[in-house]
Amino acid sequence: MEYKIVEETLRDGCHGLKTAFSAAQAGEIARELDRAGVYAVDVGLGLGIGSPGTLEYIRAARPALRQSKLCTLLVPGAGTMAQLEEAAEAGLEMVRIAVVCSRTDQAAAYIERARELGLETGVFLMVSHMLAPGALAAKAQEASAAGAEFICIGDSIGAMVEEDVAARVRAARSRQAAPLGIHTHNSLGLAVANSVAGLMNGCEMLDASLEGLGAGSGNANLQAVAAVCAKMGIGLGVDLERLNAISARYVRPAMDRPLELLGAEIESAFHEDFPESLRPFA
Repeated sequence: MEYKIVEETLRDGCHGLKTAFSAAQAGEIARELDRAGVYAVDVGLGLGIGSPGTLEYIRAARPALRQSKLCTLLVPGAGTMAQLEEAAEAGLEMVRIAVVCSRTDQAAAYIERARELGLETGVFLMVSHMLAPGALAAKAQEASAAGAEFICIGDSIGAMVEEDVAARVRAARSRQAAPLGIHTHNSLGLAVANSVAGLMNGCEMLDASLEGLGAGSGNANLQAVAAVCAKMGIGLGVDLERLNAISARYVRPAMDRPLELLGAEIESAFHEDFPESLRPFA
């Protein structure tokens, strides 16, 4: 199977920095990620469309990419249709419409407009742990029927263990044929293991960032996932040596602290309600 890496350093990874990368640095990082073989470079200073600086990142990254797609996120309510159109005009090629997993209805109009604009368009199901596998699969099917070209299962607060990921991916795969992606967070120290579980159970797309850069305990560490998969005989199509070099030059110097498991993050993995950051979009 050919896997597609959606590299998150310049979007979700920016949650983990007190000072984000400059637009010039974003362009340089995007160029190196393109050379490293990632499928898409996700840019956008946290929430993507609607976040201050996202357009500057898009404009800086666009001329740097030769093979990789330029991607961002749009959360309805945080980003608008007009901002989506502006991003497409600036050179965006791929967008994920991010909705709380039970509210795929919020994505439909944005899917339609994004596809009219010629963007590769997917739906990102946030806090996917909050629905049982069958219910999540039904929502993934709804998103696919609305025109989503791929579905990303998002473990937005790192609440799942490997069995949770495997069950949801298998259920979603059984209900629809659109490609599936997996996006994990490291609140329980399982982001890499959960990413691999997603790939082993039917995901073709993987979100990850250099060094696992991200808020709190971070995202899935792309170098670690690539190394684990190589040990298992699974090729992700990325240049691990180049990824390490990009990280050494740009990411590690920008980090004000090493990523570690944090008590507050571990506790958040047991919350049954919406995280405060997502409550306005529930």
